[in-house]
Amino acid sequence: MTIHSPIDRPCPNCGRDWGRGIACQFCRQVTGLPQGVVIASGARRFGEYLLEGLLFLVTLIIGWLIWSLIVYKGGQTPAKQLLHMRCVKLRTEQKAKWGTMFLREGIAKPVIGILGAVTSGSSTSGFCGTRTRRNCGTRWSAR
Repeated sequence: MTIHSPIDRPCPNCGRDWGRGIACQFCRQVTGLPQGVVIASGARRFGEYLLEGLLFLVTLIIGWLIWSLIVYKGGQTPAKQLLHMRCVKLRTEQKAKWGTMFLREGIAKPVIGILGAVTSGSSTSGFCGTRTRRNCGTRWSAR
């Protein structure tokens, strides 16, 4: 005999048990937002990231910058606009405003990217460097 626990908090979108997070564990419906508003999957976010890079290059950077400054007000970037995605502030349950998007896309992401590139390079050179100043390739292949 299997004992099923009652649903603590049913999802308004799919009717299954909500789980512990801010979104339904099954359909990804976000709490407090209109029915049908779901968290984007990792694959969709990765696709958005790749499309953003492609648009950046295809529009010769300046077109992307102008497009971005226009669509930031809707909580979007050019790629998010094409994919019908947007950033939402969960505390206020509203779409991100222009200032939030500018800080996120124009300041935070470039700084994080630069820091990632800098720390990634310094950590590998520290690992591969030796007193004889050989690089990683010669250290592991010349024995």
